[in-house]
Amino acid sequence: MIWSAAALLALTLAYLLSSKLPVFYSYAKNSVISESKALESDCRDPAGSWLAAICCVLPCLLVYALNGNAGAAALVLLVGCAAYSDLMTRWIPDCLIYGTVWLSLICRADSLLMEGITGALIFIAPVLVLQGVSFWRRRTGCFASGDLYLLPAIGLWIMPEFALLVMSCGLML
Repeated sequence: MIWSAAALLALTLAYLLSSKLPVFYSYAKNSVISESKALESDCRDPAGSWLAAICCVLPCLLVYALNGNAGAAALVLLVGCAAYSDLMTRWIPDCLIYGTVWLSLICRADSLLMEGITGALIFIAPVLVLQGVSFWRRRTGCFASGDLYLLPAIGLWIMPEFALLVMSCGLML
């Protein structure tokens, strides 16, 4: 019985993969090409700001001073570096995005199943709803893919009771 269900699931997944992957690929390819053309017309040169860098990096010291958790401080440091990079260049390096996700998963592995995943799901739910409405109405998303990668990594650290409140305040800002 279990093998039959697994085989049926594998066949269904294989069918979906073979029929939908070309559609997703061509959509992603066209999206990258259009973003590349928009980037060519961008005449803004990346700049540096000492004050902005301090404001993005120093909160990690405050987090460490308040709770002594080196993992949380490292996560805040990586998110601060990503925020500074996004502010100055409108680009977040993949190493910062994936590093933040992996650091969050490693540091929260002890309470990941119950509290972490629930908090992350509740935290990103409003963003996913807004993204879905934006795709439905305008055929384009309102959040960048880097944001959608970083949000669950941050949501893992927020208690489920406060996740919706924190995200709602963030969206209002």
